[in-house]
Amino acid sequence: RTGARAAILQPENCLALTQTTARFLIAVAIVAVLGTVIGLALGRVHRQIFSGARDVVTVLYALPLVPFYPLFVLWLGLGMRSEIAFGAIHGLIPVILITMTASANVDVNLVASGDSMGAGAIARLRLVILPAILPEVLSGLKIGAALSPLGVLLGELQIPADGVGPSLLHQTTHTAHARRQQRTAAYGGGG
Repeated sequence: RTGARAAILQPENCLALTQTTARFLIAVAIVAVLGTVIGLALGRVHRQIFSGARDVVTVLYALPLVPFYPLFVLWLGLGMRSEIAFGAIHGLIPVILITMTASANVDVNLVASGDSMGAGAIARLRLVILPAILPEVLSGLKIGAALSPLGVLLGELQIPADGVGPSLLHQTTHTAHARRQQRTAAYGGGG
C-alpha cells in the first residue's frame, strides 16, 4: 500500500491529476450552464419545434462519440481544449434532453397562474418554470457530471498529451510488460 501511495504522490502524478481534475471541472461547468440554457430554450419553443429538436437530441445521445474525437483534435488541437470539449459534449446531450423535456412538460395551469398574476416572461421563467423543473434539471446535471469526466478521460486516453491518460497508459503498459517477464521467467526457467 505504501508503494501505491508513494507512486500517486509523485510530483508528475500530482501534476497529471491536477490537470485532469481542472478539465473535469471546466467541462462540468460548461455542461451545467449550456445544457440548462439550451434545454430550457428548446423546451419552451413551439410544440412542433420541440418534437423535432427532441428527436435530434435523442439520436445524438444514442451515437457513440468516441469515433468523433479526432475531429475535436483537428478543430481544437491536442491537449486541454479538445479534451474539455469532448468531456462537455458527453455531458451536454443528456442535460439538454432532460431539461428540454422537463420544461416542455411544465403544468399549463402553473404557467397560467403566473400569467394571471401579471408575471412577464422573465418573472414567469424565474418564479414558475425554473422551480417546477428544478428536480429534473438536477437529475440531468448529475448524469452530465458523471459523463463529462468520462469524456475527458477518454480524450486523454485516445491521444495522450498530458493529464492522467498518458500516466494510466504508461502504468498499464509497464505493468503488463513486467507480468509477461515474470511469467516467462517462471514458465521458461530463465529471465
